[in-house]
Amino acid sequence: MRRFLCGFRFQRESVVHRAVGFLLLALAFGVAPAEADLTDIRVDVTDYSGTPANWNQLGMNATVTDLIDYNTGLATAIDVCMSGATEVVSGMDWTHGDVDWLDADAANSVIGGSWRNHPWQIVFSDLDAGSFYTFEVVASYKASETILADYTVNGDFADDNHLGIAGVNGDDFNLCTDGYKPCNWLIWTDVQTDSNGEITIESTFLGEWNAAYINAIHITSSSIIPLPSSILLAVLGLGTTCAYLKKKQA
Repeated sequence: MRRFLCGFRFQRESVVHRAVGFLLLALAFGVAPAEADLTDIRVDVTDYSGTPANWNQLGMNATVTDLIDYNTGLATAIDVCMSGATEVVSGMDWTHGDVDWLDADAANSVIGGSWRNHPWQIVFSDLDAGSFYTFEVVASYKASETILADYTVNGDFADDNHLGIAGVNGDDFNLCTDGYKPCNWLIWTDVQTDSNGEITIESTFLGEWNAAYINAIHITSSSIIPLPSSILLAVLGLGTTCAYLKKKQA
C-alpha cells in the first residue's frame, strides 16, 4: 500500500512539474518582445531654415555624409545625396506648427523637381543591410492649383500615411489636398537596402506647373529584443522541465 501511495505521489508531482514547466515556457514565448530604437534621423531637405539641433540640412542637389542621430546627437555612417532637383521654395506659410516629429521650420520650405515625368532622387547610402527602416516623407505645398506627383521608395509606393487615410500612398499624390491641408505625409515601413546598399526616394512631377516637392524626411530603424521577464520565464520553464525529466530517469 505504501509503495502504491509513493508511486501515486511521485506520478502526481511529476505531472505537476511537467505542467508548470510547460506553462512557464508558454508564458515566456507569449510575452511580446520590446523594440529598441537604433536610428532616428531627421532631414530638412533645404539648408537655410531654422530647424533645431540634431536635425540634418541637405540643400539643392547636395551631399551630406555621416548624418546626425536626433536622439544622441552623434554622427552615424549614413550618407545622403540629392540629384535632379530644379527648384527651391522658402516661406511657404506653413500654419500647422510642430506636428509629431515634424518641425514647423523644416515644413515651411521645399525642394523639388519641375521637369514633367522626369524623376529626381534623394539617395541614402551606408545603411545597415540587415535592418528594417521606416521612411516618412513630407511632400506638402500650399497652392491654389492641383500639384500631382508620384513618390516611391526603392520603387514602391507608400505602405501608409500619417493620418491613415485610405488610398493615399504616393500614387498621383496631391501635394495640397493630400499633403498640406490635412497635414498628412507618406510612410514606408520595413524598408531594406537594395543590392547597392542604398535606399532611394524618387519623386516624379505629373502636372503643368510647380514641382514635385519634398519638405522633410524622417528615418527610423529598430531591432527586436526579448524582455527580461520573458527570459526569466524561459529559464524557469526549462529548469522545471529538466528537473522533471531527471527525476523521472532516477
